[in-house]
Amino acid sequence: NGCRLGLFVVEHMPFISLNQELLQFIQVTLNYYADAVNTSSNVQGMLRHFQDCPYLFASEFMHLDRIYRESGISSTLVALVFEKNDRQQDLFAETMRVRRQLDVVWAIQQPDHFVLLTLMPLYNQRVVTGYLMRLEQHFLHQFNAKSLDDAGVVAHSVTIGTRDPHDLLRTILSQCHVD
Repeated sequence: NGCRLGLFVVEHMPFISLNQELLQFIQVTLNYYADAVNTSSNVQGMLRHFQDCPYLFASEFMHLDRIYRESGISSTLVALVFEKNDRQQDLFAETMRVRRQLDVVWAIQQPDHFVLLTLMPLYNQRVVTGYLMRLEQHFLHQFNAKSLDDAGVVAHSVTIGTRDPHDLLRTILSQCHVD
């Protein structure tokens, strides 16, 4: 909002090290710091629209949206839909167990299915494809499922920042049949 929160000072750095990639990294890091210091009204708006949404998920979602708008660095939201039966419950639990530490998740239980929303910070669709392939390999070894389809898991993904965050989340929740 234009309010100064601090001052970033570089005491010593070779001029040759000053490049676009480094400046972009500094901008992302400082934006994360600024977002952490100021609880954004956007996070509160997200929580009003999606009352069951965990605070950490809403906060991270808004951070990633801001990063995309300000620096063009993309992040991805992945939704996995599991039917509600014993095998699917095991797949869901295993997916939660093997998730990456960096990812922020929102697990949603519906009357007839589970949904796992995963924020993948600073990753594009190519990385998501790799994540889904690793998940398939894990399901093959653990449950003898040859693919996500064979496991009965439906995947959706969308790039964060490409449209209004509330609309984007509402759309993916609708695709996952979340009330």
